[in-house]
Amino acid sequence: MIEYWQWQQLHFGTETYWGSILPHDRKPGRIYNEVAKIGKELDEAGAEVTGLKPDSDIAMLYSVDSRWALSYEPYLDQNAASDPHHSRNEDAFDHLMSAFYNGAFISGHQVHLVHDAQLVSSKTDEFLKDPVAFSKQNPVLVVAGIYITSAGLL
Repeated sequence: MIEYWQWQQLHFGTETYWGSILPHDRKPGRIYNEVAKIGKELDEAGAEVTGLKPDSDIAMLYSVDSRWALSYEPYLDQNAASDPHHSRNEDAFDHLMSAFYNGAFISGHQVHLVHDAQLVSSKTDEFLKDPVAFSKQNPVLVVAGIYITSAGLL
């Protein structure tokens, strides 16, 4: 499947000149032809490209719940000096994750983000992926800022 932001350019609004597959006149042009060419090449490759996964040296655990929680209870309150009653830092989780991600990137490693919801069901606390197989595929797992989690994930 090929995904693209917009099928055709909008005729009004904020994204009037935002790129799309079809231009304002709705006639296929260069971008449409390139997307069609990529689609044809992928179709011809068939099973050879099905199930391909990018290489990664490091897996980083991401948690939407922890991101939300750390925005209210940040590990580091950057605004405390200017406002001692201010206790919210919406970027706390992103700041923490970026430090580890940037370190991996600068050192030439490829990072794979894994959501906690991909590993353990939040409803039943059951494994969605085999932990042994996951650890073999991802020998380096960075778990930074995971503030809210389940016993199953731990």
